Amino acid sequence: MDKNIDHGALGADILNKDYNVHEPHILFSIKYHDKMEIDAECLDESIWLMLWLVRDADKLANYIMFKNEGVKYMTTAQNKNLKITESAFQSFKQRRLVDWYSIDKPTKFDFVLLLICWQYDIYFKATRQIMEQENINQFLVQELRRIADKIRFDDPSSTTEREYNSLINHIHEIEDDLFSV
Repeated sequence: MDKNIDHGALGADILNKDYNVHEPHILFSIKYHDKMEIDAECLDESIWLMLWLVRDADKLANYIMFKNEGVKYMTTAQNKNLKITESAFQSFKQRRLVDWYSIDKPTKFDFVLLLICWQYDIYFKATRQIMEQENINQFLVQELRRIADKIRFDDPSSTTEREYNSLINHIHEIEDDLFSV
């Protein structure tokens, strides 16, 4: 199976063709639940509401899965550099989604930052409350530290103290930004 399959479009197509589901609320919400940008200006408000509900539920389900199983099993990023790419970090600083496909050789830290930035695309207050109850941000910052230490100590010759300290400074900045009141 193609690793780059558009699972939202595939799901909507299967519902439409195999199960005769034709309701735009359902098809649009499934098709676009995982897209960074949505090209639809004139949609009914109820379609947008359903879309935001599906998007929030999808993010929340993934957050809980990552928390329970660990981010280390979920990323395809093989780049073990001790750094966060500038574009991912700027996305975080600007409180917008990370464009994963625009990063050349993304790192494991970029993936965790992508997860952190999902919260900037959460629509419902209830979703935010569940994220807080589940300590999602605390878990993700802890994962950044865990991955940094694992890479540093598993192969000490591949990293420098300067690289490690620079990454730790970025993690502190992320943590300060997330938890400042």
